[in-house]
Amino acid sequence: MAMRRRSVRPLAVEELDALTTERLLAYRAKLLALEESVDASDLDPDEAAALPAGFLYFKQDPAWQEHYASLKAILGGRAHVE
Repeated sequence: MAMRRRSVRPLAVEELDALTTERLLAYRAKLLALEESVDASDLDPDEAAALPAGFLYFKQDPAWQEHYASLKAILGGRAHVE
């Protein structure tokens, strides 16, 4: 049986900004749960090349890093709950 690959659909900055802080934190957790890199995964090159476009799969992907930076900037501007 094939393992289900973890992926996250990237959201536009406007979509991220519209989420509640609780939802942003849940989204952050999903991003952090992704694998570090394709090299550290159990995918062979053919499987990696066949991953559907439009999703984030690995933290080493520049798109993941840019997306995470946007998320952190939005969270940084939110009120902190004590």
